[in-house]
Amino acid sequence: MNCAILTLLRRSGPIIVIVGAFAVLPFLAHKFFQPKLPVAMLDLHEVPRQLAEIEIQDETGKQYTLGQFHGNFVLVNIWATWCPPCKEEMPSLNTLASRFSTKDLKIIPVSVDVSGDLTVRHFYTEFGLDKLSIYVDPSSNVMHALSVLGIPTTVLINREGLEIGRRVGPAQWDSPEISEGLARIIGSDINVTKHPR
Repeated sequence: MNCAILTLLRRSGPIIVIVGAFAVLPFLAHKFFQPKLPVAMLDLHEVPRQLAEIEIQDETGKQYTLGQFHGNFVLVNIWATWCPPCKEEMPSLNTLASRFSTKDLKIIPVSVDVSGDLTVRHFYTEFGLDKLSIYVDPSSNVMHALSVLGIPTTVLINREGLEIGRRVGPAQWDSPEISEGLARIIGSDINVTKHPR
């Protein structure tokens, strides 16, 4: 019996090593060679677009609609805690939030996690996201209403409540190029070298 086990181990040993390498290598590659997020501005629309009304809730369960933010520029980011590109971009979105006054630009990250605000609250704590408010839509209706096909997707809305730009995929939101581009669009002065804390 021992001989049969040793023979099996000798034959399957290289396979186990290969499978183990495929399991560990992506983790190590990501750990030591983190990919850079794209420094790409939103794709701006030639003509502003109407948006369907959406309902989201904050961490206390209070309901909000996009209409409640009219009068402000709004950057809506649709994301989830289980989405690797979302995880990578959220710290830069937090830094972007620290650069703009909420009267100039309201940043609304909407999590579509089915578990709701508890998971998001833990995620915010883990990643030190202290400049962003928590908004959730566990039903993911916001994705349908805003025609979102994948996450992360970010939508820029003007003061009249019309979509004026969109970015599908992650971005380095705190890069000078994006910060200055947004400042030009909304007519705000910001300090792009300002870092939280």
